[in-house]
Amino acid sequence: SVSPLLSSGYVVYSGTGTSVTVSGLTNDSTYCFKIFTRFGSYWSDGVQVCDIPSLLPVEVANAHVNSNGFYLTLKDAFDAINAETQPANAIEVRIHGSTTETASAILNEGTWTTLSIYPTSADLTISGDLSGTASIVLLDGADNVIIDGRVNQTGTTPSLTIQNTVSGFADAIRFQNAAENNAIKYSNIKAANTGTTSGIITFSTSTSGNGNSNNTIEYNNISGTSNADNGRSNNAIYSAGTAGSLNSNNLIRNNNFFNHHRLSVSSNAIHVAANSPNWIISGNSFYETAAITVTNNTATNKRDYMIFINANTSGGSIISSNFIGGRGPECSGLAYTVAGSPSQYNFRPIYVNTGNTAITTIENNIIRNISLSNINSTQTGENIRVFTGIDSYRSNVNINKNQIGSNSGNSSIVVSVAAGTASHQYITAGITNDPPFYQGQITISNNIIGSIDAINTTTNGRHDFY
Repeated sequence: SVSPLLSSGYVVYSGTGTSVTVSGLTNDSTYCFKIFTRFGSYWSDGVQVCDIPSLLPVEVANAHVNSNGFYLTLKDAFDAINAETQPANAIEVRIHGSTTETASAILNEGTWTTLSIYPTSADLTISGDLSGTASIVLLDGADNVIIDGRVNQTGTTPSLTIQNTVSGFADAIRFQNAAENNAIKYSNIKAANTGTTSGIITFSTSTSGNGNSNNTIEYNNISGTSNADNGRSNNAIYSAGTAGSLNSNNLIRNNNFFNHHRLSVSSNAIHVAANSPNWIISGNSFYETAAITVTNNTATNKRDYMIFINANTSGGSIISSNFIGGRGPECSGLAYTVAGSPSQYNFRPIYVNTGNTAITTIENNIIRNISLSNINSTQTGENIRVFTGIDSYRSNVNINKNQIGSNSGNSSIVVSVAAGTASHQYITAGITNDPPFYQGQITISNNIIGSIDAINTTTNGRHDFY
């Protein structure tokens, strides 16, 4: 029987037991329980207890009935989703608390209409110290997945961090085996990936299908795990697809790339390698929040590129309206400052090497507020200048309406070479097309190049606009 004093609420248990389990509760909600005892026909007044339950941090909803529920890690939630044939629903994976992943959270192909992953409160982290080639999140053929770092998918503030804390050959997010039509947005994404063929975010190969295509990376903060050299990555985004299963038509827009370039070896922000055509890279900002000092611990050149498209199978992209320089978004704050003494140092904001393939368009980009200070350089070849704003090598390109420096004043870009022993040094260039005898489809028009201070202590330096 039930106490007649119970005027509202739900009866969750009636019996003679000493404990009860209540399911179906949600985080961040207060629940009150009133406990009554009976002696004969007499009921007590009851004792009320209120609390906010501490539940497992990852919730799956709107999925197969056997997959719905709460899980300790994102991997556990993905495993439960992978274990069932999912209905054509809009599945939600709600992140109620931070998780520590001990293995990759791998999501396979499914039949959902969408699968959305988002936090329900601010400043949550999905992280792990995953060594080897492990990823924190691996979309293995999964389509129509949305990782949205905003609280309850509203507003503009990134409140979810996905971080691989290990320093080694490991990324934070990986697309492989024809993972298509996915979106990663409004998140903080961090890793210290020292591999040359992967990145903080990696677009990998596919055994069949259309490749890892039509994915969107937008409104994210993408960085290393610390400002030390071993907390940075060789590539922030890296793509190398498979012949016949291309990583095509991916969109990288409105992200902040910062504090990720390695200090001791060559590195890139966005490195689009083989079998990755027709990307759109637009509206991104590339910067360092503090001055950095570079070295090179090998005999090779130390080269830092922001946008690097480097394969004959990867033409046809659009690189537009990006901001390169400064210490904040859109080239804001103090100058992007690099100092150091590598024997050969080369800073190229945009470099395209796609051969005689579809035309790559480079337009409306702004490169300014940069200081390469007291670089000790001995380079002698045209293709290893200390600074080249936009470099096209044996490529079909349209290079239009870009701004390198400023059309007024001084010192928008400063390149200072402290020493050099070469008899004929190439120091700076605004826009280059190498080699000059290449007879492809090339248009260079309506660009602004100016306010560049080129300083060197030797009389052998050479500075070019085009």
